[in-house]
Order: sequence, then structure tokens, then C-alpha cells
Amino acid sequence: MKRLLREPLLHFLLIGALALLLQATGFDLLRNFLTPPRIEISQADRERLAARWLNETGRHPTSAELQAMLRQYIDEELMFREALRLGLHEHDVVVHQRLILNMRFAEQTPQADAGELLQAALHLGMLHSDPVVRRRLIQRMRHQIENQVEVSENDARQYFQRHRTSFQTPERYSFEQRFFSADQPGALNRALAARQTLTTDDKAVGGDVFLLGNHFEHLSLADIRRRLGDDIAQSIAAATPGEWLGPVSSAYGQHLLRVQAVSDGDMPDYSQLQARVAAQLYTERERAALGEWLQSRRQLYRINIAPAQTGDAA
Repeated sequence: MKRLLREPLLHFLLIGALALLLQATGFDLLRNFLTPPRIEISQADRERLAARWLNETGRHPTSAELQAMLRQYIDEELMFREALRLGLHEHDVVVHQRLILNMRFAEQTPQADAGELLQAALHLGMLHSDPVVRRRLIQRMRHQIENQVEVSENDARQYFQRHRTSFQTPERYSFEQRFFSADQPGALNRALAARQTLTTDDKAVGGDVFLLGNHFEHLSLADIRRRLGDDIAQSIAAATPGEWLGPVSSAYGQHLLRVQAVSDGDMPDYSQLQARVAAQLYTERERAALGEWLQSRRQLYRINIAPAQTGDAA
């Protein structure tokens, strides 16, 4: 065995096999090990992202918000670069049409050969600079990652059993109110006085006009929270049906409340929710697959983020 290991022919064969392996992988493994690709996040990138946030929201981003934007920018850059590495642009009609359109506009030559214009656009680096092309390739890369996810019938059934309670329809409440507007003087005192009257005569107190009305039918707590606020939703959830409670404050004023009926939530069968269950499981697995893919790619890149300067949000 030792003599065989010293044979020059064996060494030659091993070197040849290694060379073929490196050629088959495009030297990616060796190249990335020796000189990993870099992603540089400059101060200008920080300022551009912060300006975009300000333009969209009307305020400066917080430190956490800017950090989230930086993470998203890095994730998108990883997907864009990997899309180029895999050659997803080479046969993408949308990318080609966009680049050709750019060249026709820039050169003002509507009759020029499309193939020549495409090559010119690639030579000028439009593949990297055009935002529409960038978004298209990021989208294609994301779809390629997510399309690897599979959900079988058995997977969906098991998921439904593990998360059965999350598919239960919520309890629904029917209730009435007497409303006392904050726009009118003494809303709280009027509500307190009305509460005493309501214990003996339900019809004696009308209160003020409320735009959503005074009678509500079959609303979930989420519905109540959206319409009337969290305090009223909590009060309704804790109420004893048939009894008046309050006053409860809201952004509108004071409310006296009486729950009339509570309907229990239903637990649907799997057969009724099959499509919804499968779609929800798909979404979760796609999100997980994308996260794992991004994490694996971060290991292959050297990512440098310029430190925040004084006065920056982050």
C-alpha cells in the first residue's frame, strides 16, 4: 500500500481528478474560500435608505427600523448576486426587453437590431444598474428558492392537528350600548347618572347619537376592537350577559354596554379547511426555506457595514 501511494501515476490521476472537480464547480468553492465575495454597505447607502423611509412615512427611521432596512437590503443583494451567478438573466424575456428598451431610448435608434442592443446594454452594466431588472431577478431568485417547498396531504393533516385551535372560529357577541359623546359637556357625569336609571328602566335613557349605531350583532372581539377600541373589547369579553356595565371610555366618549348573546366558536373539520391549511403551511415553509437559504449565503460573503456616523438614526 505504501509503495502504491508513492507512485507518480497515482499522484497524476489524483491531481487530474481534483482539477476536473474544480472545473465542474466553476472553481466556486476554491475561489470563495480564498477570496470570498464582498458586500459593502456605505454611509451613502445608509443615507439613501433613511431618505426613502422619510419620503414614504414623513419621519426619520428609528435605529431598529434602519437596521431592518439594512438587513433587507443585504438579503436582496444576496438574492440578486446569486441570480446573476446562476444565469437567471440569460433567458429572461422581461430582463431582455427592459435592457433593449433602455438602449433604444438612450441611443434613439428604434430600428437597431435587438440582439446588438442587448449586448450593448450588458456591456454598459445596465444589468446591475437598472432597478426594474434588479427587482425582477430578486423575484425570480426568491421564487426559485420557495418553489422547492413541498406540502403533502399528510403534512397538511398533521399541521392541522398541531394547530387545531388556531383554526377555530372565534366567539361572537351581540350587544347594545348607550353612548355619551366626548364632544358634549359632562359626558362622564351623564353616563354615570344614566347607569343608575338603566338599572330600572332600559328605555329611559337614549344617550347621544353614535355613527356606528347602538346595536351590534355577531361581532368577534377583533371586530369590536377595530370598531370601538381595546378597552370596550376587553369589557365585552368579561361581561355577564344581560347586565349593564360601564361607563367604559373610548376615543369617542363614554359607553354603557350590555351583552345580549354570546355564540360559541366553531371547530371546523379538516375537509372544510383543507385549502387554507395547505396554503398556511406552504407560507410557513417558504419563509423558513428563504431564511435558511439566506443564512447559508451569508456564510459565503464578507459583509462590511459602514459604522453609523454621529446624528444617524443607527
